[in-house]
Formats: sequence, structure tokens, C-alpha cells
Amino acid sequence: ISNKFHLLHYNFRDLIILKDNGIKFDCSMLYYGTPYLLPTYHGDTDLILAPYYWEDGHSHQMRKTINSNMVDMNSPGLKIFNFHPIDLYYNTLNIRHRNEIKNVVKNIGNISEKISGHLKNKQHYGIRDYFLDLASYIKINDHNTLFCSELNKLARANIKNNE
Repeated sequence: ISNKFHLLHYNFRDLIILKDNGIKFDCSMLYYGTPYLLPTYHGDTDLILAPYYWEDGHSHQMRKTINSNMVDMNSPGLKIFNFHPIDLYYNTLNIRHRNEIKNVVKNIGNISEKISGHLKNKQHYGIRDYFLDLASYIKINDHNTLFCSELNKLARANIKNNE
């Protein structure tokens, strides 16, 4: 019931197609590091649209330094994070590292550890390190976490309560 467009561009016609195919939740808008994010309901398509807060690829494109305090977890609002499997697996350090991997690894599903193992970042703080620190931070600070399906139900319940 959930959707996320990979290339982050769509139009209203796409939202109608989602509706016609039973999709109820979309998380395709990136508002990098923006506080006060909330899901919104679009009655014309019966979709909950939830913006996401952070993405590894966008962070790399912006040439942000990967470190344990890249985002303000204490700012108010929704915090949805998007991690790419390739960045987690290789613990990518920056856009140059990510592009080097993409130049060598044409199909990540068919590559052996023997061939690609040397591309893993094991010396510097990278995306996997950040992911693990973020998970620890969430657990230690007892932050609520939800799957998109749970956020969809919660947002819809709030709409009904406010009608």
C-alpha cells in the first residue's frame, strides 16, 4: 500500500495512478533536514503524503561530511530516513566513493565479495556507521519508530478524529 518514487519527481497524474492501483501512502518528497514535517492527506487521491527528512545519496550530492551528528534529531516533526543498500553495504564515504563503486560494480546482485570487497570503506566514518549510530541513538533515547504502514494508519486516524 506504500510507494516511493526513486527519482523524486512525479505529477498529479502519477498520484491518480497510485490511487487507481490501491496505493494509500507515498513518501516521495524530500525536504532535507527540514523541521516540522508532517504527513498530509489528499482527499482527491485518498493518499497520505509523508515527506522524508534525510537521504544518504542527497547528502553525498551536497558534499556533506558524514558524521554522527549530521542531522538535528531534536528538531520537531517527522524524521523519515532513506538509506540505499549500496551505501550501507560499502559504507560509502562520499560521492566520489559511491561513483567509484558504481563504475566497478555494474550489477550489485551479481558481484562477489572477492571482486568488490576492496571497495568497502573500513577506515573512515561512512553511511553504515551513521546508520548504526542513528539506530543506537533512537534506542538509547527511546524514540518512537514506525513502519510506513503504521504511519499511514496513524495519519488516517488523526484525519478522522479532526473531521
